[in-house]
Amino acid sequence: MSKRNWVHYIAIGGFLIACQCLSPIAIVQAQVEPQAKSRHQGAAQIETEPTESWNRISPDLLLHFLRRIADALETEAVKDDSPDKTQREKDDLSAQQEMANSALWMVFAAFLQVFVGGFGIIYIRKTLLQNEAAVKAAIKSSDAIVSAERARFFVIIENITTEGYLKGIRMNDHPTSPHPPGKVRFRFKFKNYGKTPGTPIEIMAGISISKEPPEPVFDSIETDQIGRTLGPDEESATFIIEKEDAFPTPADGRAALNGETYIWIYGRVIYSDIFGNAGSPSQPQLRFYRRILVRKGGHDFIHQHYDYKHYNQST
Repeated sequence: MSKRNWVHYIAIGGFLIACQCLSPIAIVQAQVEPQAKSRHQGAAQIETEPTESWNRISPDLLLHFLRRIADALETEAVKDDSPDKTQREKDDLSAQQEMANSALWMVFAAFLQVFVGGFGIIYIRKTLLQNEAAVKAAIKSSDAIVSAERARFFVIIENITTEGYLKGIRMNDHPTSPHPPGKVRFRFKFKNYGKTPGTPIEIMAGISISKEPPEPVFDSIETDQIGRTLGPDEESATFIIEKEDAFPTPADGRAALNGETYIWIYGRVIYSDIFGNAGSPSQPQLRFYRRILVRKGGHDFIHQHYDYKHYNQST
């Protein structure tokens, strides 16, 4: 029901109720006024009937109007179940279904976005790996160029000798023969086979006698070759390393002759070149580790490169 209809019905109802309440008062006034006039004027009593306009509004008429108001209200209530309401409900249901469908599409779009994002991540990772591989290849190429151009020191073993000690042991097999302790001496130098100059920083070497490969114990060599730059294909001076008590007794010498023990020589030369890296793990080093076999005669030796803990690998 519209607001305007409500106002009309309330006004009519109020008017009817007011009329019903004022009707008895009008009737009494109509009966009293003639009697008062007859006393003062001495006129004959005049019987006056209530005004017809007031008596026309009867309870039946009021009830009739109230019923019309009730009918109007009921009609408005019935209108709420009219086809318009049904259509609105259908429209609401259709809107809700569209919202549900839209939500499903939004979920599908979200999954699609995640799927596309996953492919994007895989592509980015693949691109990064390719870039990393390219960078590594460039670094290797640069290292190869540097390696080909930088200084390279290699050792040259000139000779090794026991100064006839083992030969003398071989010729005199009597175990009680007196012999002084035997010593071992070897001479070495190094050469720059690289394409750029190199400068020795530290030179070390050592000798051991044992059956198993020993842990290197170096003697540092004090020489004027340290700090002297060697150009390409240039050689250093010769260095001499000795071990005075290599064979304390003849039995130790016989063990070397029989192959029960070996002579071990080793050394290290730390140097620098024009590419720097001084003091770093990548600083170039010359390292050598050799096992020396004594021939039966005691006057000849066989040099064997021995890869002890990869110590024989120079950098």
